Amino acid sequence: MIQFKKTILFFITITVICCHDGKINGSFENEEIDNDSISLTNGFIDKEYYGIPMLSSHVKNKFFFFSEYKSYPQMYFLKLKSELDIPFRGGYYFLDKTVENIIVNPDGECSIVDSNIQSEFINQFIPFVFSNYNKYDCINNSFNLFKYKNSTEYENKLFDYIKSNPNSYVGLWFLIESFSAKGYKKKYENILPFFSDKIKSEYLFPILQEKINNVEIKLDSKFPSLDFKNSYFNNGKLIFDSKYKYTLIDFWFSRCKPCLELYPELKRLYNEYHDKGFQVVSISVDKTAEIERWKNTIKSHNLEWDQYLDENGILSKENQIISFPTLCLLNEKGILISKNISLEELEGLLRENL
Repeated sequence: MIQFKKTILFFITITVICCHDGKINGSFENEEIDNDSISLTNGFIDKEYYGIPMLSSHVKNKFFFFSEYKSYPQMYFLKLKSELDIPFRGGYYFLDKTVENIIVNPDGECSIVDSNIQSEFINQFIPFVFSNYNKYDCINNSFNLFKYKNSTEYENKLFDYIKSNPNSYVGLWFLIESFSAKGYKKKYENILPFFSDKIKSEYLFPILQEKINNVEIKLDSKFPSLDFKNSYFNNGKLIFDSKYKYTLIDFWFSRCKPCLELYPELKRLYNEYHDKGFQVVSISVDKTAEIERWKNTIKSHNLEWDQYLDENGILSKENQIISFPTLCLLNEKGILISKNISLEELEGLLRENL
């Protein structure tokens, strides 16, 4: 049984107070938000998928409003300007041309959006995903927790939902989210034909299809020989030495704090296992204006392995490398055998096989 702590009476009350006038009226529930700014954003998903990448509003006494929504169904994430320490809150905000009101709850998945697509998400998609469980509770972002703790089961549920609902923008958006977060998987490509001709003919689907078709960095495939600049700023293709049983590709940039925090441990693994058959190659996505910082960071952290620059991250973005650090592990044949491997997993593998 699906449990939500909102009531229809409360929702109607807010609607009457706001008096729909062609705008999207919004309010915060159980939060005293005042003199702040709220945005519905694309989050980590490429802006190219969006007709409207961001909606923003000033918040006064818990209330806000957006301009009338005039685009195809889109999935958003919520961000408050004052919350500098988080990129966006939990929960999904699906907007379409039917939307009139939004009620933001501190437990993000308990927020209300009165659009047709949000109704599908809450009343069809969530029950479908949780069909093998006793209940779903919107508190504490339990949908997101399920997704990340049971990723394979979640993706299987998503694919089954798409097959049963080929006209679903909800299914399409969650496929886009999975592809954006994890990069290419053969099963993402295989599910595309199950969408309806209607979905395939509209704006969103062709963008996803093109991105999937153009990805060169693929699990269980040979890592592409891409053109980068090396640390001497010479152009050249990325070349791997087959004498190493494992090569770790480290995507990073010089202002990436989590990237830099990895290096003491990664240097330890490199020093311990390099002579036994382990190699590291770093590829920075630093912007043109940050090139000198990139070079100085290599020196200051004493990074001994090969360094390459994907200037402005163009090739990395084309291959769905959009979060950093991203660690890709190749075998001696240059085949990508793991993407987003943790250093703990890497150390266990090296200890066992080298």
